[in-house]
Amino acid sequence: KYCIYHSITNNSSIPIALSFHPEESSELYGLIYENMSMFQLNQNLLYNLEVLSDMHAALKKFCADYNLNLHFCHRHIIGHFSGHSSLGIWAARLLKARTYNEYLKEKEIIQSELNEFIVKRTEIAPIRPEFQKKIDDLIVMLSDPNDPQIDIEKIKGSNYFLPNWANWLRKE
Repeated sequence: KYCIYHSITNNSSIPIALSFHPEESSELYGLIYENMSMFQLNQNLLYNLEVLSDMHAALKKFCADYNLNLHFCHRHIIGHFSGHSSLGIWAARLLKARTYNEYLKEKEIIQSELNEFIVKRTEIAPIRPEFQKKIDDLIVMLSDPNDPQIDIEKIKGSNYFLPNWANWLRKE
């Protein structure tokens, strides 16, 4: 396996390093730090960076190990829900929000549509566990961390927790 490290500046991706490893792992991604040390480069340049990636466990561990701020790629989030499905379309609409206020407006509309969808869907047939898991993930995306009725402790470990994907938070 290999990893190409990119820096994104002004919407342009610039490759900065390449590493090889027998399998995808946090150690693979950690090679950039090891090699910076070997060449006596300033590792502090990489601390507290914003990282945009897929939701692979190795990337999540790497970011936790090196104190990097991890955000998930919107394409991977939409893909989880199946892009052309109702859930994927709703996820994409949430992901398009550029401000907290836009999110709140879209969230209310989607919540209403989702509730109606669930009622109609259960009239046809029971919801399979795999599909229910995706519904639950979308409900996490619809869960505003500022809402006192939301139990943050239950959802903050989810890939779909708002701070992991919200564009307006990345800009702050």
